[in-house]
Amino acid sequence: MAAVRGIEALGGAVNRALGLVFAVLSWPMRMLFRGLSFIVRKTASFFVRLFVRTGEGDRLFSGKLSRGVGKLFSTLKKDPRRFPALLRYDLVRAFRRYRRPVRRTLIACVFVVLLAVGAGALSARLSMPSALCLSVGGKVLGYVPAQSDYDEARAQAEQTLSLGARGNGAALLPEITLSVQRVHADEMMDEYELYNALLEASSAELTDACGIYIDGNFLCALKSEARARAVFNELLEALSPGMPGVNSFQQKVAYVQGLYPADGAVVWDEARLRSRLNVGDLLTVRTVTTQVVTQLTDFETVEVESDQLYIGRTRVVSEGRQGVAQITNLVTYVDDTPVQTQEISRITVQQPVAKTVQVGTRALDSVYAPQGVALDGILLWPVVGADRINSDYAYRWGKLHAALDIGSSHGTSLGKTVIAAKEGTVVIAGVHSSYGYYIKIDHGNGLQTLYAHCMAGSLMVSVGQHVEAGQPIARVGQTGYATGPHLHFEVIFRGSRVDPKPYLGITR
Repeated sequence: MAAVRGIEALGGAVNRALGLVFAVLSWPMRMLFRGLSFIVRKTASFFVRLFVRTGEGDRLFSGKLSRGVGKLFSTLKKDPRRFPALLRYDLVRAFRRYRRPVRRTLIACVFVVLLAVGAGALSARLSMPSALCLSVGGKVLGYVPAQSDYDEARAQAEQTLSLGARGNGAALLPEITLSVQRVHADEMMDEYELYNALLEASSAELTDACGIYIDGNFLCALKSEARARAVFNELLEALSPGMPGVNSFQQKVAYVQGLYPADGAVVWDEARLRSRLNVGDLLTVRTVTTQVVTQLTDFETVEVESDQLYIGRTRVVSEGRQGVAQITNLVTYVDDTPVQTQEISRITVQQPVAKTVQVGTRALDSVYAPQGVALDGILLWPVVGADRINSDYAYRWGKLHAALDIGSSHGTSLGKTVIAAKEGTVVIAGVHSSYGYYIKIDHGNGLQTLYAHCMAGSLMVSVGQHVEAGQPIARVGQTGYATGPHLHFEVIFRGSRVDPKPYLGITR
């Protein structure tokens, strides 16, 4: 029950408070509406009386008033010198005749003006922004828009004051009282102004100097910014490399003019600053220069299909040529070491020329093969210009012919170039009663090839010589036991002579 009574008492107090608030607010509103109603009623009554017929039988724009106005304009046109006196006479007479309406109108106008001025002042006051007022011992220090501005300026002031020998910047600042007020926008201080105001209000001994910051870290302060810049310019000139370009410090050097503790540990002279910079661990020099280099550009390879060549064979129609470009780079050095290169222009001195290659599309016959090219096999075709298999790997005359006899389908194969079917080492290069002049090459992993019936005196390799695939080794002849010019080609795998066709990529 006690809780219920307390709630009822609280509700009654709230209702009475709201009623009092509405009563206080309603009084000026009632007075305002009454004043406006009075002004409207009196102004309307004045104009009604002007337009209603008067006791003398005149209306506003007729009778004496209209004649008086016409007389004024006529006088202004004919005799302008009499116009001021006539206008003054008519105004005095009109005021005497309509004294009460004019007086009421003037009172209403004055009231309206005063009301407008008061409303404007109230509106201007309400439109003024809220600000944080900072005061020290009852004296206003300044106004800032927000608490964060004050906190940041105070932190900077404490940091500056901490540079001195006394060290504790927070203890050197006075106690600041904060309050919220409405002020004009032009009365507010920015962060830098508040920072200076806090420094001036501190108990520290300060002096006007130029602070030097390297990458945001305070180094010292000099009395003059011009002297500080002169010292750094001398150092830059002494450390700059002897190459053309724009020199600057790699680190960001900032000069901030302001108040600093008047302490020898903070404010240096030029000699002390030079000796500290000459140690060489604070600054490095960055040089930006341009360099022009010549660069070769690769050419493209254009493939053209040809039915004059077998599938898998290619032929170079025209060799390609590299292009030449002149490149201008913007190079950045840090202590004579290039750290960044940026291309800013490229001029083509010579255009590249494409390489043109014919690619064979002609199908492979059952007894024909391409020359000097391996298809799906691991060996190259051993004769250049001879494309016919005269005798296959098969039995003939009662015994196995364990080789391919390769000749030419057009004309004679005599003198055609014999090439190495695969990279390897020559193990035999001589003459045999049946093979005639022949060569045997070992390709490793148990694989060997043999080339027989070569032309006398045409052997181009010797025993122990390393040969590349496709390297000329002899010419087709008719030496030994041979019925006509051809190449006797054998493939030997692990000591046994096998069918060469699969190794040449011939599947049928």
